[in-house]
Amino acid sequence: MSFGDSLSSVVMQWTKLETSIGAIGRLRTFNESVEPENKEEEELVPTESWPSRGGIELNGVSASYG
Repeated sequence: MSFGDSLSSVVMQWTKLETSIGAIGRLRTFNESVEPENKEEEELVPTESWPSRGGIELNGVSASYG
């Protein structure tokens, strides 16, 4: 009985390990294939008049799910 529980635990841990390795592989591929958006020639510095606070107001907005 105990062997069955141990075997089940080993299989579950192995599955988690395979899933994690796959995720790491996808992250490495993404990191190698996607270029960063921040370009050295682009320096966006907000002006002194840039608001320090802001807000969004929504009027008459509705949403539905079909």
